[in-house]
Amino acid sequence: MYTRFCIYFLADFTVNLIGYCINPILPIFADSDGNLPSWLRWFQTYDDTLDGKEPRFIEATSWLRTDGVAKNFICQYVLRVMWLYRNNAYGFAYSVLGGTAPFRTLSEEGTNPSDRAPAIEGSYLRIFDDAEGVQYFQYKLVKDRGNGKCYEASIGWKPSGQFVVRWTPFRAFNG
Repeated sequence: MYTRFCIYFLADFTVNLIGYCINPILPIFADSDGNLPSWLRWFQTYDDTLDGKEPRFIEATSWLRTDGVAKNFICQYVLRVMWLYRNNAYGFAYSVLGGTAPFRTLSEEGTNPSDRAPAIEGSYLRIFDDAEGVQYFQYKLVKDRGNGKCYEASIGWKPSGQFVVRWTPFRAFNG
């Protein structure tokens, strides 16, 4: 499981580098609904278009929108590029490196600190497997950094099965 993680990490890192380089041109290939063609789906989220309907994203980009819709073609392009950077190579992490549900939890240690908004300090390790017995893990760590913010790290596989290696110093913290 940990060897597979290391190999997947290298693949994820490589595809993410490619994504960071090509994200500005990807919206050119999107259809009118905001979907990339199948040959570019590794760079799109599996559950949304490039127009990103996630409420926090919509709120953070409200200056480019009127009534939740992009103000014009330029704003739509900028929003799509921002969405791609926010979710870089998301489809690859989910469809190529991800696990297949349903999952069964084998063990859990700690309290899942970052499923709360705002987050609380702590660490969490979950080991789980799929129907074929392939094992996965998820490790999360939240550490107070002062000023109402915290460091948050998440590595392994999300409960959805998506492969994840993420670190952020910007999470709201409830210490």
